[in-house]
Amino acid sequence: MIICHICGHSNTPEINHCEKCGARLPKLDPRSAGTAGQTRQTVKYERLRTAVMKLKTGEQSWIEFQDWFQGFYEDIMGRIQGLVDSIHQSHGPGWNYYEEFTEEVEATFSGVEDYETSLNQVWQAIETSDLVLAQAAVKLFLRGAEKLNDALVLNSETQRKLEENWGYM
Repeated sequence: MIICHICGHSNTPEINHCEKCGARLPKLDPRSAGTAGQTRQTVKYERLRTAVMKLKTGEQSWIEFQDWFQGFYEDIMGRIQGLVDSIHQSHGPGWNYYEEFTEEVEATFSGVEDYETSLNQVWQAIETSDLVLAQAAVKLFLRGAEKLNDALVLNSETQRKLEENWGYM
């Protein structure tokens, strides 16, 4: 069961909004946990790293990379907005998600900041055909992915503690 952070209502795992108050339910996406601890964020890093390696080896031109990166960028930015919206919507009367879960929120926002900075660096690398900058952006993207992975673990731990404290399973 997924516990609403606003009203405490127990919701089924497959829904995104609380059945009682309508608040967005912050939760660990079960698809994000992969085998051997690899998460979706790390998979996205691998996609970016592989694309930049194709630039380095000449398997892909800057034009081809730019076309690929446009879709990648839009996907990541959409996911970033979803994360931020989820945190902003996790407020209600008598509940302040930021204060209660500071470590999780800070890890999320720090990871998001690294993602955004790295994506902007990739755009700069494309404009200047700067492979060194593209490779530096990949490293920063990985750092952001690691922070977001940490936030997902914290979210899962928080969910478990809430379920234990409120008596939901």
